[in-house]
Amino acid sequence: MVGRFKHRCTIRHKEHIPPKTTTDDFWDRCRYRWFSWTLLLESNPLSSRYFRSERSMYNEKKRHYYSKNFFTIHPLSRMAAYHDTLRCLFYFVAIAVKCVDVTFIQRLLLSTNTYPTFTVLVNLIDTISWLNVLVLMFRGHIHQDRIVIEFRRIVRLNATSVVFWAEILSSAPKYFVCSKKICSESIWVVFNALSALKLLLVFQLLTLIGRNLEYQGVKTKLAVFLIQLAYAVLALNHILACVVFAVPMYRSYFTGQLHKDAWVLENNLLEKPLYTQYFFSFFKASSQMFGVEISAYKSYITWESTLINMFNYTVGKTIHIVICVTLLHTLHNRNIQEMKYQQMIGQLSNWMKNKELPTKIQQRVIDYHDYYYRKRYFNQIDINRLLSTSLKLKITENTLRVLRETNVTIFGKLTDEAIQPILQNFILEVYCPNDVVVSCGTRGRFLYFLASGTVAVYTYSGKEVCHLQDGAYFGELSLLLKETHVTATITAIEMSKIYKLKKEHFERFILSNRDIYDVLIQEAEARLSQILTVEEAYQKLLFTKLYSRNDLIQENIS
Repeated sequence: MVGRFKHRCTIRHKEHIPPKTTTDDFWDRCRYRWFSWTLLLESNPLSSRYFRSERSMYNEKKRHYYSKNFFTIHPLSRMAAYHDTLRCLFYFVAIAVKCVDVTFIQRLLLSTNTYPTFTVLVNLIDTISWLNVLVLMFRGHIHQDRIVIEFRRIVRLNATSVVFWAEILSSAPKYFVCSKKICSESIWVVFNALSALKLLLVFQLLTLIGRNLEYQGVKTKLAVFLIQLAYAVLALNHILACVVFAVPMYRSYFTGQLHKDAWVLENNLLEKPLYTQYFFSFFKASSQMFGVEISAYKSYITWESTLINMFNYTVGKTIHIVICVTLLHTLHNRNIQEMKYQQMIGQLSNWMKNKELPTKIQQRVIDYHDYYYRKRYFNQIDINRLLSTSLKLKITENTLRVLRETNVTIFGKLTDEAIQPILQNFILEVYCPNDVVVSCGTRGRFLYFLASGTVAVYTYSGKEVCHLQDGAYFGELSLLLKETHVTATITAIEMSKIYKLKKEHFERFILSNRDIYDVLIQEAEARLSQILTVEEAYQKLLFTKLYSRNDLIQENIS
């Protein structure tokens, strides 16, 4: 039976989001392409985290397309994914270049055209930053596990606007204002302070690294953490290298000259090229941070050098402690729920091997548990036993809200007090793709409510009639008419969560309401008429094909 009703889609959706172009008009094609890139992308790995079925994703696309902020870029769209990748690469370069710019570029040497290539690079980064700000203004965002699609304004002062302000203030046109000897020393210091705000994007870059790893299919949290930690250590080493060189230089801005024992005077470092100055600073900061070189206190060493030395050493040892503690904690207690889930899956796999189940069935059982448990073990029976009556009531109200949000029409006729006894008798089941929910010709014993997912309706001959999606219900015909068997086969197309209501509870709670009974009768008659019409047309088609084939065989024989 499963092989017979294995889904081969013949149903076309009535509405496509975005609507497909029916003309060759250039602007219509451009509009279609724009929405194809800015609306939610079902294949985005992050989409399954916030939406459980194709129907819910379709509703999100529809809500976005018809909203007043239709021009906003969805945070789970194809364009947002490419933008995140480009931002990750751009921030990596911009943070490194801006830090070097603030530290090593000397204002007095601009007039001699000492840094022609570097200044062009900084101007290019500033230009790209402004373009990035324009794109971010039109991007939606994810706020507290909730998708927000709106036109984001820069003037908002909240946590999500830090990126905007850091991008804007750190992209001030420094080399257009301070070319040659036009600006004073104080203005130069102010521009450098604004450029240093680019370092705030380090935290955003760590988030983008994790997000891009998810785009690439990396799901192990430990692998993501190690990659983020590697970049954090590298970025911190780079920043400390700039600090080591910057402190004696900025001290000279206030005192008028460098200290005679400043380390930057060693080996005539100020006369060296830019890359040589950076490498000296990088290795000095690295040796201090990781404790390879700790200079003893001497009278001729400046106080700021001593403070930087101790600060770098403290930061390095803190990094060592954090890495060790984090790795030990991660390896020992890395998501106990996930470890319990893996133990349960291991036990399940051994049981299936002992039963000598086929490989396909074993994989379907594992897919079922992955969907139901979300790869985190929990004991539902023990949890329900510990909950108080008031909490159970709250959970029931939440289930009612979910069912109403999915547009289960018959619940619209009942009050909350009338629905709560029904919900307490619901039986939850999860069906894998191609699982038969109910077979044609069997005796109906349940009324089914599709909470999430998509199922296909087939006639007795195997002809696909329609699709049912989030909020639909079925199985009412065999319950309403006595001695009537199920008239269609229902098969899951994707992972589907379905609530079942037994026949006795259906008769006790639902049929006692006249309005609901009328709605069910009308829906049952319409569905039965549709199934019979499709079945009759399909039988005629099969009959025509059979006799045309027989005629062709007879002609070949003659």
